[in-house]
Amino acid sequence: MDANYVEMFPEFGIESIRVFCAIAYFMGTFNYYSDHVHFVALIVGTVLGVIHLTILTRKCMRALSINVFLIGIAAAEIFRAICILIIFIPFFDLRYLSDEVSDCSDPNSTVAVLSYNISASFMRLAEKVSVWFAVAIAVIRTLVMRYPVNGRINCLTQAKYGFRIVVLITLLIIPFGAPSYFKLNSTSVRGWTPFTNCVTFSENSTKIKFDSHSTELFGSTDVYKIALLIEGIFLEFTPSIILPITTISLIMDLRKARKNSLSTKSSASSSDAVRSIKLVAFVTITFLFTTTPLGFMYIVGIFIVKMPGVIMIVTKFARVLTFLTTLSGIAHILICYLMSTQYRSTAHEMFGKKEKIFKSTSFVHPI
Repeated sequence: MDANYVEMFPEFGIESIRVFCAIAYFMGTFNYYSDHVHFVALIVGTVLGVIHLTILTRKCMRALSINVFLIGIAAAEIFRAICILIIFIPFFDLRYLSDEVSDCSDPNSTVAVLSYNISASFMRLAEKVSVWFAVAIAVIRTLVMRYPVNGRINCLTQAKYGFRIVVLITLLIIPFGAPSYFKLNSTSVRGWTPFTNCVTFSENSTKIKFDSHSTELFGSTDVYKIALLIEGIFLEFTPSIILPITTISLIMDLRKARKNSLSTKSSASSSDAVRSIKLVAFVTITFLFTTTPLGFMYIVGIFIVKMPGVIMIVTKFARVLTFLTTLSGIAHILICYLMSTQYRSTAHEMFGKKEKIFKSTSFVHPI
């Protein structure tokens, strides 16, 4: 067994280290191949996301609060996908360049490192914003079903109030993006010398190579724990608790709405309620499978800050969840198309299929 692995798991026995190494090897291999699929999914997701956003921003769609939140989620997912693509492109260049070609290419500049730090920070920010949009839409839908005659709650179904909530959530989460950026900084790590056969550089030419490193503030273990705790509680753990509760509540409401729809039969409003709850429930479920595990990973990260081997494994699992988040973003488009008559009608009209734009029979359950 490599001595490096023993150093990475100092608090474990040999057999436990072997198990951790096997897990790390499997996850590393899986991430290597899934990165290729992820890269394609990001491109496809960005194109479909733009179409999805175009449909949601049509005049007939903007009048409903639920669609305002879906617009916010779609915009955040497009922005997130672009940020990951910016990170992926140089990563793939390094992966597939041979040693000779790699040694002939320019080293990382401070601009390249800065762009990586900015992209990574904005990627995380977009993820958290979209998650909290999903939390908001689930909470509002649950409250509307629980208190159907409460005027203050039902007014939240209006687009203007949905827009205000979207803006408020965005403004509250943006400050959390600053710590993510300032955790890393660019610094010159060593002199860079090109390969001896490189014709693009003069003989004995050298350049400064830059890389990322933890800043002095976040190099402190205690400060790092505090920052991780605050970020984990507010951006990861809290939505991980709210989403399961609201999802279960929505599923229960869906069953009741179906029973009411069957009993009344001719009630179009009951049918609208079923479709509306089903749409919100499926959207929250897609977030549930990625947000909840990440929330618990952040809490666990506080206790494993001095275990580099375990951190490595957790990071590999987090990459899988990042991939699943991209797939869930693509799934949102399919969910909206299959479950929203208004969305489907608007999409058909936008692409030239002559069809009357659907108008909801219920303002409380618009779908």
